[in-house]
Amino acid sequence: MKKAIHTLCPLLVFLGGIALSLYGCRPSGNIIPTAPFETIVYQALVANGIATEVDSISSAIAERRIDLYSGIYQAHGYTQAQMDSTLRYYGQHPEELDKILDHVVARIQEQMAKLNALDSVKTPSDSATLELISLPVLD
Repeated sequence: MKKAIHTLCPLLVFLGGIALSLYGCRPSGNIIPTAPFETIVYQALVANGIATEVDSISSAIAERRIDLYSGIYQAHGYTQAQMDSTLRYYGQHPEELDKILDHVVARIQEQMAKLNALDSVKTPSDSATLELISLPVLD
């Protein structure tokens, strides 16, 4: 009987270690799921781009970027603690973060292609526009 217990103890410790390591590798319930996190990252990058453009006009935007980012994840129903946990998780799992960022980059490139297509729509030529400079001055 004692021999059976001594044989089972190392096996149970080993199996317990595997169970703990597998459990530890799974995201906790405090992690934002992949799809909404991807959308949050996309929206944060777009907001950052807009803020960077406006930043040259107003330095107050730089001070409010954290509010801007928190507004994005809060709009999706997540808290600062959940965002922090999610960022920590993906910091420890860079291969998963790479997949998310690949999707975000593809989404941004798709939007850029649409914007470039809109920019390529021809505007009236210069000859069709009125030249106000050549109008006579009335006294």
